[in-house]
Amino acid sequence: MRRFSWRLCVAALAVGLLLPTGVGWTQDDDGESTYQGLPPDALIEQLIQFGMTELLDHYIAGSGGGPDALIAQATAPGISSDKRNSLLEQAINALTGQIDAIEPGGDPMEKLERFQLTFKKAWTIVSLRCGPSNQRLRYLRGGDADREEVVKWTEAPVRTLRRLDQDIQDAIRKLLGAGGPHASKYLILVMPELEDLQLKVNYRAAWSNFYRAAAINPATNEEMTAKRRLLTDAIDRVGDFAGGEDTHGVKFASILLTGMCLREAGNYDEAIAKFRIVRDADTELGLRFSALFEMPRTLTEQGKFSEAQTALAQFSAAALQLVGKDYAWEVRLNSAMLGHYLYQRWALADPSRQGQLQTQAEQALVTLVQQEANPSYQQEYYKIIAKKYRGGADEELSSVVLLAKAKLKRVEAFQTEQPKQREELLDETKKLLGMILERTDPLSQSLRDQVLEEKGIINAVIGESQEAALDFLQLAQDILKDDPNNPRAAQMAENAVRLAYQVLYERQEAGEHISHRSREVFIQAAAFLLSQPAWREAKPELAEWYMDLGWQYAQLAGGENDADQKIAMCTKAIEAYESVPAEIGGRSNTREHMEARYLGLRKRAEILEIMTLAKVSDAQALAVRAKLKAYGNDATNAARNAERAGDDALRADLFEWGSDAEFRAAELLYEPLGQAGLAVDELVGLRNRWPGTTILENSFELEIRVLVKERRVAEAVTKVKNFYDKYPDKGAELIRLVTVQVRKGINKARYDPTAAGSLKNLQEGYYELASMLAEGIDFKQQQALAENYRLAQMVAEARYEVDKPDLALELFQACTALRDIDRQGQIKVIEAAYEKHVGKLNEIAQAKQINTTELMSLAEQFMERLKQAGYGPDHPASVAVRDARDNLQKVQADAKSDASKRKAAAAILLRVLRGGYRREKRRQLVAVPLDPVNIQGVARCQVALGKYEEGLLTYDNLIRRTDPEAFGDLYWLAQLERGRAALAAYADDADGLRGVIRLIIQLDYETNGQFGGKASLFAAIESKAKEHLIKLNEPWGSDLPTTRPGSPKSGQAGSSD
Repeated sequence: MRRFSWRLCVAALAVGLLLPTGVGWTQDDDGESTYQGLPPDALIEQLIQFGMTELLDHYIAGSGGGPDALIAQATAPGISSDKRNSLLEQAINALTGQIDAIEPGGDPMEKLERFQLTFKKAWTIVSLRCGPSNQRLRYLRGGDADREEVVKWTEAPVRTLRRLDQDIQDAIRKLLGAGGPHASKYLILVMPELEDLQLKVNYRAAWSNFYRAAAINPATNEEMTAKRRLLTDAIDRVGDFAGGEDTHGVKFASILLTGMCLREAGNYDEAIAKFRIVRDADTELGLRFSALFEMPRTLTEQGKFSEAQTALAQFSAAALQLVGKDYAWEVRLNSAMLGHYLYQRWALADPSRQGQLQTQAEQALVTLVQQEANPSYQQEYYKIIAKKYRGGADEELSSVVLLAKAKLKRVEAFQTEQPKQREELLDETKKLLGMILERTDPLSQSLRDQVLEEKGIINAVIGESQEAALDFLQLAQDILKDDPNNPRAAQMAENAVRLAYQVLYERQEAGEHISHRSREVFIQAAAFLLSQPAWREAKPELAEWYMDLGWQYAQLAGGENDADQKIAMCTKAIEAYESVPAEIGGRSNTREHMEARYLGLRKRAEILEIMTLAKVSDAQALAVRAKLKAYGNDATNAARNAERAGDDALRADLFEWGSDAEFRAAELLYEPLGQAGLAVDELVGLRNRWPGTTILENSFELEIRVLVKERRVAEAVTKVKNFYDKYPDKGAELIRLVTVQVRKGINKARYDPTAAGSLKNLQEGYYELASMLAEGIDFKQQQALAENYRLAQMVAEARYEVDKPDLALELFQACTALRDIDRQGQIKVIEAAYEKHVGKLNEIAQAKQINTTELMSLAEQFMERLKQAGYGPDHPASVAVRDARDNLQKVQADAKSDASKRKAAAAILLRVLRGGYRREKRRQLVAVPLDPVNIQGVARCQVALGKYEEGLLTYDNLIRRTDPEAFGDLYWLAQLERGRAALAAYADDADGLRGVIRLIIQLDYETNGQFGGKASLFAAIESKAKEHLIKLNEPWGSDLPTTRPGSPKSGQAGSSD
């Protein structure tokens, strides 16, 4: 028998996943490249193996799309299984076409070619089309889906190879007995090739029989007979190869195959004897590894489970010694699959311990993935586990399999470019993860950390940042509970904080309402992160975290109804602000420290405002006042240091904070301490102490407030006019401050039933002040209106307060028209800039080839815009652009990345930049001056004049365009006034009254029952609407709940977004 050249390829197939093998190479006599002498399939195999992608692409392009080129494409690295199978099936069809083109009865040369193509087609089906399933089944990584695949595809090639063996024998006989002039030529040229081909056919027919037999799970005697026949035939075919000398280089592969056939046939002791021969032989590493693997498997199938345990331990040790540390991951994988198989079979054989043994079976897979430190290997393990159990009902699968399926679906979702498909895949992924979290068995609980992390990653990527924050927060808490020293707990807690903050940032940027729930999630995450001293030590973000925590507590305080709750939230804010350190890691932190102290002191003063005058003691007020004064002194000293250091920006900020703190200290003298004279005297001195700050306008405003309250309006007017004369550029701001404070007093008195006299006094004093100040000004003149805009607003508002809505409406409408002219101009500039930038991005996207150089330049320009807008490098907007840019650079620099990867990376950067410009446009539009006071004034006047429909529409416009963050009091006041207006408008309209109730229920959900601190007033509107419905003999609707799932009224947890 002749030695043949396909030895190493066959050995590689026998070994499966492990062996990195190649083909021997020789230099041709004529000095040409070795590559030129190779057959197409061998050439392609080598080009793939050595990563020669350019040569491979060149060869495929010039091959005309024949079977070899299709096979090359199908077996190239990184191709999806669906694409691989499609290409292989095209190759198989192409081979069929080539076979059919050769006449069956041709000369010996043509017959040889037909035999070779027939063999190639059959082996392509078995080794390539069925190859992955064959190997998965062989190494216990396959399942029913793999069995079905192999049984379906190997039927024809097994039959073909058996018939081909006979046809070749017939051809050899004919050739030997042939005469004629060409007989000698055919004996020399064709006979050796036929003999060589017959050996290959025999050997590979044996492997084909084995793969088909191993895939058959016999349910009938007929199937069992067919399986045994295949195994017997396989053993017979390799008998010559397995015996005697290793003439053809496949002796030990044939012995291994014989052992596997014996195992499949149930001849276990004989099988183990064969495996021991291969294990102990001086042969290829991969064959010995396979023999080691087969021994515990065979003992398991024999039912010798205790012996199989011992053999499994021996396999793990011997296999690792055999292959070395580079392949340790493969040893761990095979050990886990063997262990899983062992305990599964044992559980079926021992019903009394079935539960315990089944848990051990699943634990083998859990341990495999949990103890793997390399993420790439871990992902590969999950892929193998998921494929093994594909096709099974999710409810019947173990949690580790559900997690594996979830991870693969997540990867698939992020790779697809179809949004709908991505959404469906991610929904399926989250469903699988949710199933695991719902399970309470120990194995499922042991996977909880990985499931939460996976869920958090998905939610973060798809923009469900709040849900992601909750996932990571729960994960951090779980890790800390199990292992207080595990650094991952801090990492996950940081993830939670950053994601929760991102929700707040994005909604603020978009001018959207930030829900109570969103603030609570951030507070939970930040408070947990900051609760661990070791986590916050020397962290550069420490000051930022405490500042943000304090700010969110402060915002929650603004929305609380109950005074005690409001004070509790303010107190929490103070604690957070006062925790901002003066230095972090030896670095001065003056700015954040002083700003936080200032904000904390403002909250202390606010607590006194929240408390009724009767509850505030002089001692409490004096204590806060002392802290404010002390801060003023500290700010003065810090400002001097900043000036010496050349930090003008910090000096200016410290002056503002210090002056405002001392202003509030003086304000406390006025109220609640009741020493107005001393307050005014102190303020006069502060104007000289804090030059160039808002103390000037604030101090004059307080003086005027005192005079108006005491109805000394003439003196107040004189004060204002003198201020205008002396500080003409600050006059409008003074009027605004006076208006804000008087409006604040009026609104407070308006909803206090005991303050009717105080309200009338304030309204009349306000009207008198406004009228005197506006004396001689004709607001119908555009220039006069523009120059006295704030005063015109003040007059309009004062007219409304003294029941002159017609005159007030006229002036409010004039103010609105004036402001809209300016707004429209700014809006046009913003929109034009947006169209310009996005238009350029669209041009790049629509080009035949993306100009990545220009795209990178635009990314740099956008990052510079963010920097100029005050966004630091860690700001979410900056991070998103930088990550997308860096990803594109990395892909471009990677020589292995193909055009599709570069295009995908460029598409990501394009999408990020488009989104960035869209958010910038939205932020700029939100920032365009919109004076909601005008809109509220128009709405109030329309309602007062009985124009309810117009008034309600105007209120809707106001609410839609008012940022509840920047104008929280106005926003909720507008909601309240709209509710009252609707109540008046629909007093006799049942549907309209139900709409009022629905709106209040909706606001209840959105605010967790807080209503911006005005819950009792909204409750009164709802109650009144129901009274009207009762009078109309109308129900308020079975679809309207009597309790709110998101409200404290129902005793349930807060609503989510």
